[in-house]
Amino acid sequence: RSRPATNAAEEALAHVQIQSLLSLYYQALDAGDLDRLEREVMAEDASWHVIQTASNGRIEDRASGRDEVIAWFRR
Repeated sequence: RSRPATNAAEEALAHVQIQSLLSLYYQALDAGDLDRLEREVMAEDASWHVIQTASNGRIEDRASGRDEVIAWFRR
């Protein structure tokens, strides 16, 4: 079954937008530019959930909302 051309075009555009956003995210993190991360990448209702397992135990942390997520990165 084929998809209508507009759906395929919209899907392709969505993929490009997602890749662009991910690129901005990684560039901001690599540069330590949390202001850019906040301004250009993070949605107001962003959430962050981290689970890290190491030989000395497990760390789990959460942040909700752009301000709290950015504060988490600033620690």
